[in-house]
Amino acid sequence: MKSLVWFSFTLLLIIAPASASAVEKSIDQSEARVFDFTKPEDQSEYLSRYPQHRQSSRIADFVIALSRDGVLEDDRARATVVGFLAQIFRQERQSIGLWYDAWLRGLPPRHLKVIHSAMLYSRTGEADALMLRLFGDHYRQQKTEVKKILEMPIDSVLTLPMLWGFYYATESETALRRVVLCFRLEAAPEKLEGFETPEGFTPYYQLLPDLAFEGLIDAAREHPPVLDTLKAFLEQAEAGEKPADEFLTDQEKAGIERVMAALASEN
Repeated sequence: MKSLVWFSFTLLLIIAPASASAVEKSIDQSEARVFDFTKPEDQSEYLSRYPQHRQSSRIADFVIALSRDGVLEDDRARATVVGFLAQIFRQERQSIGLWYDAWLRGLPPRHLKVIHSAMLYSRTGEADALMLRLFGDHYRQQKTEVKKILEMPIDSVLTLPMLWGFYYATESETALRRVVLCFRLEAAPEKLEGFETPEGFTPYYQLLPDLAFEGLIDAAREHPPVLDTLKAFLEQAEAGEKPADEFLTDQEKAGIERVMAALASEN
């Protein structure tokens, strides 16, 4: 089984390869995949293949299972779930109140914070109304301070997992474009002027190109649209067009080509 995108932690989120038929055929109510959330591989497949099954009725049970199994104790796992849920809330606004009632009964307070964060990042009127009733002016202040997920600084530790959560819910090309942005940091200096790096410590921004590479490789293995989108980025760049509103740099092109070459070598 393959680790879910770039997460190497053993807490959970391990992808079990799905059968081709499960991915390729359209799923109607009679053919719906039955997820058993006592199984880590089913939890992972529910998250990473959401656009294929779109079983939003299982969202509350899914999050409660992650909480029960300790997944939400990890910062990066929480960030992925926040990015994922924020987009689900945008797609299923009418269900937010119903889901929240279930989470009030099924989640400990520390894990309810994941839901609250996802509501904040969802930027929906329905989530805002609920959160304002709960937190009032504190929530209003947070809304002025929090950036949209696609506008978060790429060198923030939680940005990449939130982008992958965003992608799992939407298959957004813009989210992948933000991941590719990490390759620009191949050219970043080892030491930044005005900052002292402790001996033996590697700044996070220096890790981002490799994290993006590993994440794109893992995602492309499970999601053919990832590779198609990366190819489209290169084709647009060769045609002098902007992929997702931003020209590719040489470092980004090289990073994408490295991903494609690594995948080709596996076939």
